[in-house]
Amino acid sequence: MQSANDTCNQRDVRSEGKPGVALRRAITSTDVARRAGVSRSVVSTVLNGAASTARISAATQQRVLEVARELGYRPNIMAQSLRRSRVTTLAFLSRYRERWWDAAPLHQILPQRLASLAARAAEERGFHLIELHSEAAHARSPRDLTELILSRRIGGVIVDIPHEPEMTALLAAGLSAVQLFQPVEAIPSHSIIVDPVPGVSAAATHLVDLGHRTLAFIGHKSAHPVIRLRLDAFASTLSAAGVTLQPAHIVLCEEWTAAAGYRALHRLLRTSPRPTAILIGSDNLSLGVLQALYDARLRVPDDMSLVTYDDLLASTLYPPLSAVAQPFEEMAVQAVETLTQDLRNEQPGQAPFVHIAIPSRFTVRRSTASPPETSRDDSSLRRGD
Repeated sequence: MQSANDTCNQRDVRSEGKPGVALRRAITSTDVARRAGVSRSVVSTVLNGAASTARISAATQQRVLEVARELGYRPNIMAQSLRRSRVTTLAFLSRYRERWWDAAPLHQILPQRLASLAARAAEERGFHLIELHSEAAHARSPRDLTELILSRRIGGVIVDIPHEPEMTALLAAGLSAVQLFQPVEAIPSHSIIVDPVPGVSAAATHLVDLGHRTLAFIGHKSAHPVIRLRLDAFASTLSAAGVTLQPAHIVLCEEWTAAAGYRALHRLLRTSPRPTAILIGSDNLSLGVLQALYDARLRVPDDMSLVTYDDLLASTLYPPLSAVAQPFEEMAVQAVETLTQDLRNEQPGQAPFVHIAIPSRFTVRRSTASPPETSRDDSSLRRGD
């Protein structure tokens, strides 16, 4: 995610045989010692607060502290405890951790699915995973949250859509953490994202092949690169096929809700020409789009073709929606594997950071067909199974 000139002086490399997995070596006390021109034992003594008893000069102490801060070095507190006894507990922090009880049931489906998959993956590796919902919601600050995690003897944390203050606190405490979906790029840690390009590009190509030339996109206003890439991939694939995605046919919502999807669809119905196919940025938005189409007496896919993103609910709706699927199971397994490898490492804190981009996948179902003005006699343009 970061360049080779990032503030932590970490190096990006590619692991052989694992496309899409980038590794960055973590800063160690040896790096600090080399830069400061002192021994590793001096660095350890200074950072452990024992410099006065070892008679290390104030100037040397200051130099070590400045170099450690410049390189972004954080002593691995959890690794020190692992030398005394093995930690086998992981934690999952949901994206709704701040006010979990206020999250609509439909919104809880994704993090609950992810947590259950991660729990199974942890169990298969001899670890236990707990979900910190109410505990995290009652934490008054990132520091309180970190102290809670340390008190539970949790060695690694899966953070579903992270925030910078809490990630800073977790890593400062020496905890191993994996950022999911929308990593904070300024924070050096493990991260796993879903690459929307393969699935979105396949969906756009599918719609163009069906004969659609007036298409629309409903998404979210988030400026995060991973979210923006959904729209960018859709527009660029259409452009390569000679189809222009008009600005009036792009609706970016404030929330990932059914209500927002409902409003977005009605906005698109007022445009001229009206789109014949829509890529929708989440299953929740799609629920609102389906309701709005029903109210407008428009049928899917006879009057409007739909493709959703997520694929958590898509196959259970009517008609079953063609979908760009986020590979939740693979993401959960990769997150758990990354953390357990950290905790089993004989030299914790010195292994590279892992950055994984898992490709999205496109599945054709019954919500896409040729546009209304196209002849239905050509079987090649009929809806997918």
